[in-house]
Amino acid sequence: MPRWILLLLPVALPWLAVGCSRAPEISSRRASPAQEQDRRPSDNLELAMQFLELADQLEAEQARAQCAYHINRWIETQPADTDWLADPMLARVRGQVRGSVDSQSLARLRFTLDDVRYLQQAQWARDVTRWVAAQPATEELRGWLAERPGGLSEDDAERLAVAERLFDWTIRNVQLDPLPEYPRDAAAG
Repeated sequence: MPRWILLLLPVALPWLAVGCSRAPEISSRRASPAQEQDRRPSDNLELAMQFLELADQLEAEQARAQCAYHINRWIETQPADTDWLADPMLARVRGQVRGSVDSQSLARLRFTLDDVRYLQQAQWARDVTRWVAAQPATEELRGWLAERPGGLSEDDAERLAVAERLFDWTIRNVQLDPLPEYPRDAAAG
């Protein structure tokens, strides 16, 4: 066996193992009306969150559509808020946005694919935060926090260490692009 193959084996085996794993199975078919009636409302919410979680492993747009479908089934079972009123700031919205937003569309309990994309971004931010927070603090910071400057409690010291790690991750991962030019179109005002 050629020597170069032996050198590549430690690198190639993990990739092959990941590539050969099967995607988790979630039924993408809609349930029959009888099955829908038997399903508890929380089941639809759980299915929606599963599709959201697995969107990277499944066909992304189809997973988002399934998430929207199930979360809309869930929200239909929630009691309506009869006291809800649109925020008075809505009257101050101008331009193109004004035509696309009204109090009736805001009152309708319906999730769109844009809402699901927002939920997915929030989920990614949560996952990054959890991962970064689980990383150990630098030795210098640990030493400084061990002295408990300013009478910090142990919980406050841990929160400060997590904040430092999140700040560090953010600074290392922010791409500094120039801001887009301010729109001068009348529709923007």
